[in-house]
Amino acid sequence: MNRTIFVVLTILLVSIFQLACQNSSTEVSSAPAATPQFTATPTAQPSSGPGEMKTTPTGLKYQDLVLGTGQRPLLGQTVTVKYVGKLADGKVFEEGKFDFRLGEKDIIRGFTLGIGGGEGIDAMKLDGKRLIIVPPELGYGNTGNPPKVPPNATISYEMELVKVQGGLGF
Repeated sequence: MNRTIFVVLTILLVSIFQLACQNSSTEVSSAPAATPQFTATPTAQPSSGPGEMKTTPTGLKYQDLVLGTGQRPLLGQTVTVKYVGKLADGKVFEEGKFDFRLGEKDIIRGFTLGIGGGEGIDAMKLDGKRLIIVPPELGYGNTGNPPKVPPNATISYEMELVKVQGGLGF
């Protein structure tokens, strides 16, 4: 008898919940957060499933422009990245090709997160392209990188993972 009552009440509660969800007309506002506006548009052309701009708990913003098809790098492996670094006004402060061991302490944290993942970000795949917007705390901080990057600057990088080499990481 108790089991029958439990089953009937469960079905009744599920039905009420479904009706409430179907009749819901709540609108969610998606007002953008106040962040620096980067005037330059990415040079990469999205070709296979670009994603939306996402934000990590520490404020790093990232968007996949092109999803790669190759392997994902592991901490300790050496990666080669083509990149363009820009200030919030769109001015390029550095660009080039860069080889580094993923997880090195001398690399700004935002750059490492953008390539190797962490904080809920998946590591890039080989041949992938990603735009990251790095807050000062994950970039050059309150000292900047004179004369190119002023103190407390939010910066962006458009990056492409072109090579992964090395063993299985650390």
